[in-house]
Amino acid sequence: MPDFDVVVIGAGSAGSVAASVLSTQTNVSVCLIEAGPDYGPFEAGRWPSEILDPRLRPRTHDWGYVDSRAKVVGGCSAHNQCAAVWGLPEDYDLWGGAGNLGWSYKEISKLIQEIERCSVDSLTEWRGKDGWLPTRHYRDEELASWQLAFLESTVSMGYSRIADLSAPQPGEGVMPFHANVYKSTRWNAAFAFLDRARGRRNLTVLPNTLAEKLLFEHKNARTLVCQSGSDTLEIRARQFVICAGAYSSPGILMRSGIGPRTELERLGIRIHRDLLGVGKNLQDHSVVSVEFELSEHGLRALEQDVVEGSFHESQVILRARSVHCKGPFDLHLAPYQTTADSDEYVSAVLACDMVPQSRGSIHLSGTDAELPPLIDFGFLTDPLHQDASVLIDGLRLIHRLAESGPLATMIESRTPRPDAMKPGESYSYVESHVDGYAHPVGTCRMGQLSDSLAVVDSGGLVRGTSNVYVADASIIPTIPRANTNLTCMLIGLKIAKELSIRLLRS
Repeated sequence: MPDFDVVVIGAGSAGSVAASVLSTQTNVSVCLIEAGPDYGPFEAGRWPSEILDPRLRPRTHDWGYVDSRAKVVGGCSAHNQCAAVWGLPEDYDLWGGAGNLGWSYKEISKLIQEIERCSVDSLTEWRGKDGWLPTRHYRDEELASWQLAFLESTVSMGYSRIADLSAPQPGEGVMPFHANVYKSTRWNAAFAFLDRARGRRNLTVLPNTLAEKLLFEHKNARTLVCQSGSDTLEIRARQFVICAGAYSSPGILMRSGIGPRTELERLGIRIHRDLLGVGKNLQDHSVVSVEFELSEHGLRALEQDVVEGSFHESQVILRARSVHCKGPFDLHLAPYQTTADSDEYVSAVLACDMVPQSRGSIHLSGTDAELPPLIDFGFLTDPLHQDASVLIDGLRLIHRLAESGPLATMIESRTPRPDAMKPGESYSYVESHVDGYAHPVGTCRMGQLSDSLAVVDSGGLVRGTSNVYVADASIIPTIPRANTNLTCMLIGLKIAKELSIRLLRS
């Protein structure tokens, strides 16, 4: 007999939603596995202050990968900048148009209503209002000085203020973004979705438990092998839903014998299913930045923000177009301030390529689940070098912004100066400084049987299995032009609801 009807692996943005939805059926027993700690419901008051404070990204509860990933119940929604932005309708239509039934914007828009509860003063037609995750946009009077100066400088350059970064039109424009901040707290997915389910007798939460691999009998996974401290646990279930994220979900599959044959043979893993796409198709919005030395005025403004408690790392986003843009926009520009390792403040503006053409991959560094994955981001590898060109356009736009409006009064100098670069130097700078926007997706791609890199079908079911699902950012076939946190919650909701229906029928 199985221990549970469903095991959900990973209690992040998608997994918290999935476990909450699946446990609404009182006759379905659900076990939620999380590698990091669980501090209980928000009302218990045990959560660390750095997790709750939306002004700064925490430096704790991290997996220690080359790209920051949260290791705590709530996942990256407990760790991020709280930007609550949906992809554009045509982003989701691209998924549906590739044969992924049920994923067009028209079909998923009703799920947005179940995810988000946008405040009345911030509500637009592109927002949800009946869900569980509270959101609102920052008001001008809440903005840190660096954020407000950037906002006013973009307007002085002719960019319009827009009402919602989730709206398809107008393409270009700037605004203080919507954020999942409630009562001055980073309101993560665990608070919004898991807390309402914690009292259910049919839900078990196992924190500090690392998923290693699944054991199969033919197409059926029967057992999840986990590590909890020095103990090895074997948890049996009827269904398994992997929500471990774009870096960890493919690792669980590969350690279970599902993945590219050459990868598995290299590590001596017994092959259960040769799936070429596991770990492939990694995408992130690539980023370069310009760092600034603040003027006396800028330093005084920063000091005042810190003293008054109004300092925020990130609150404003500009949508802009590069010369390559074929849609409403392809760039995010974001003012950013943070403390470096020396606790000195760094002031920068980020240029983010929102329609990346390059693709990377994830590989196992060994069979031990505690080993970090080998991450090849693949930035700037597109054959036409479009990604680099978009980022160079972003650097030039940052340079123009730095010379206009209030931003200019806060700046003493900048690195680099795109206007002073010789031909070829801009590309060299981008190549040596490119980074990610912390939005990894795509490593267990959703697609049709004819898609050689597809890992799951439109319901999240892993090819060649009868009871293993993936429901997180890794199934995204093409990255949306948005921060990905809300989309991850939607994926967890959609796949869990469909699985709940199948469980009810069975």
